[in-house]
Formats: sequence, C-alpha cells, structure tokens
Amino acid sequence: MDSCKASEQEVFSESSSGESTTYSIRQLASEFGITMRAIRFYESKKLILPKKVNGRRAFTELDRARLFLVVQSRKLGLALTDIKEVLDIYYRGDDRRTFYKVATTKFSKHIENLKRKQKEIDAQLQEMQKICGKLEKQISNNKISLAKALGYPVAKPSGTTIIH
Repeated sequence: MDSCKASEQEVFSESSSGESTTYSIRQLASEFGITMRAIRFYESKKLILPKKVNGRRAFTELDRARLFLVVQSRKLGLALTDIKEVLDIYYRGDDRRTFYKVATTKFSKHIENLKRKQKEIDAQLQEMQKICGKLEKQISNNKISLAKALGYPVAKPSGTTIIH
C-alpha cells in the first residue's frame, strides 16, 4: 500500500480538546495506508514506541507524528537507520541546529545516491533502446539470427566457404 491518507497538517495539528488521544494499530494502519505488520516492524526497530494498555498497543499523538515521518521518509527511499537517527535527534530535544545539520547531511547523501542510480538507469535504458533498435531492424530485414542482431560474432557452419 503506498498512499498515506493523512496529510502533514492533519498529523501535526494540535488536539482541540486538550485530552491525550490514543490510536489503535488498526486505526493508524488505515490512516497511513500501511499494514499493521509494517507498524509492528517499525516498532521492533524502535522508530515508534507505543505504550501497552491492557496488553494492546496505544499510540499517542507523538507516535502518530513519528509514524507519519517514517512512512513519508520510506516513500522517499531513506534507510530505516537514517530515519531513526534523525527522529531520535529531533525528539531527544537536542539543539534544533544539530537536527537540521544531521537531516540535511542524510538527505543530501540520499540525493547523491538517487542521482547515481538515475545515471545507471539512464545507461541501461540507452543500451536497451539500442538492442530494441537492432532487433527491429532484423525484423524489418526478415533476418532471424539473434546473435547477429545483437552484434555477437557468429561462427560459420563448418564446410562452408565465403564468396566475395
């Protein structure tokens, strides 16, 4: 599931009643468009730390906000270890400057990785387009030698001679 139904503004807006709202795992799974298993996985990685009430998980507004950030960061392809480090700094209450520096460093690294991958994908696409072009040429010429179409050397059958 990849659509997060909650908006950033909805997640980070203050509760109007002043009571502490809690959410079940099912509610958050539905709200964020992810599975309950994914939430349990994030919990096992200590990305969210719900309380247990009568043996059930009770997610707070803070857990909900953290989960929103995890889901959004995963959609961007960030590693869980990077997400955890950034979240821990933010919620530990360290100087916000430290948070911004760490987040910027992590995101910049990720951008560079994406650019590198994009170059690799562009090269693969270019090679595939060349191969398709060669195959289409073979089709239009009614030739069936795949090896020849792809530019591989083709051994001539034994006992044949080439006439120029």
